[in-house]
Amino acid sequence: MHLFDGDGAVLDVTDKILEIAQRRPIVEVAYDPWRYHAEALRLERDHGLTLVEFPSHYWDVVARELPWLVLVGMRNLALLAAVVLALRAFMALESTAEEPAGWPLPSRQGRHRPAPR
Repeated sequence: MHLFDGDGAVLDVTDKILEIAQRRPIVEVAYDPWRYHAEALRLERDHGLTLVEFPSHYWDVVARELPWLVLVGMRNLALLAAVVLALRAFMALESTAEEPAGWPLPSRQGRHRPAPR
């Protein structure tokens, strides 16, 4: 198994596939079309290899490994908690903005006025 990373990984993978094809016959190559589709078409056209799309989805990658699933779940819960806290703080600020500042004064309604002199 070979692992390649970086921007040039697509070309490195192609070189490795061609190197293996010189030593032994290749029945088919499975690839993820996200980054390798154009290069797969070139390999089929120029070298006669059979390439098969094998798209990887979120759960295909993450759900196989329980620790990764737990970490992703914890991150999502932390983000949800942060959003809830931010919304509660915003709602608290908005509710205090509508209330008048200072102590409430008693209403004068219903009280009599002093008689004019």
